Amino acid sequence: MPPSCRGVCCKLSGMVTRDDVIARVESLKAHKRYNRESPHKALLILHSLGRMKAGEERLQTFEELRKPISGLLGMFGSPGTSAANPHHPFTALRSDNLWDVPSDEGLVINKDQMFSPAQLLEQQVAGGFPEDVHALLEKDQELVVECAQMLLHRFFSETRHDDILQTVGLLDVTTELRNRVPSHRLKRDPRFRRDVIHAYDAKCAVCSQDLSIGEIPLDIEAAHIRPVCDLGPDIIGNGLALCSLHHKAFDHGVIGIRMERELFRIIVSRQVGGSDRQLLLDLNDEPINVPERPKLAPKLEFVEHHFRNYFRQPQA
Repeated sequence: MPPSCRGVCCKLSGMVTRDDVIARVESLKAHKRYNRESPHKALLILHSLGRMKAGEERLQTFEELRKPISGLLGMFGSPGTSAANPHHPFTALRSDNLWDVPSDEGLVINKDQMFSPAQLLEQQVAGGFPEDVHALLEKDQELVVECAQMLLHRFFSETRHDDILQTVGLLDVTTELRNRVPSHRLKRDPRFRRDVIHAYDAKCAVCSQDLSIGEIPLDIEAAHIRPVCDLGPDIIGNGLALCSLHHKAFDHGVIGIRMERELFRIIVSRQVGGSDRQLLLDLNDEPINVPERPKLAPKLEFVEHHFRNYFRQPQA
């Protein structure tokens, strides 16, 4: 869509406008657990955007949808929630005017206010974007990318964005168009990265890697313990200096930290795979490097929040 169309009343068949779709995605209602928003609905939308880009039909039966959504929930959902509940977003997203279940007559809502998986499977119930929303998204790839970026920045740490986009089939179009649409990136304090890396003496808190060119660190990043998308503040006590590998592992919940024997120690999830998995497993119970000044060390409240909401049990 040309830039001149942005923000004006671009109605398709008089049904829905571009701004309507953005507003619905922006106001998406999410279930909260431990004060963290559940990403279930976001993952269903991202999956459906990827299907649409691939030219697939608007509607997909719950039976067809169940496995890929369970996979997305298992990989990118909160470890504290069940990946076995794809019927939750399939039911609940209707209230946001972003999901249509045309054959819902006669379906019974259970005590959790959800359709039961059994009846969805038995009756071959299908769902998808409402027709007018689907038609508009089909014609406007920039709108697809903008909606995807809104969801990613709201629900997921940035180190996970490309993995999610790759999994749902949106990485190519997002890479191509991301600079042409508003990013909806959450506001951050520009001093956070500098202050965290300085507090940790430009060394990875996990492996002590400190490669640099002169005074410029080559591969040290400032990681949030409680992510920005989860109301994590830009303060040193909510930060860790990590190399890119351990930053990504931390954000994916493959590694975490805990306080034990008066030290912050590394915990590693047994869910980590690959032929080199021992490189992470060998870190289990090792102390992390912390700033020399105790008041700059990780705050226990953020460490415990990460463990409850992001660390992938069981630990090694």
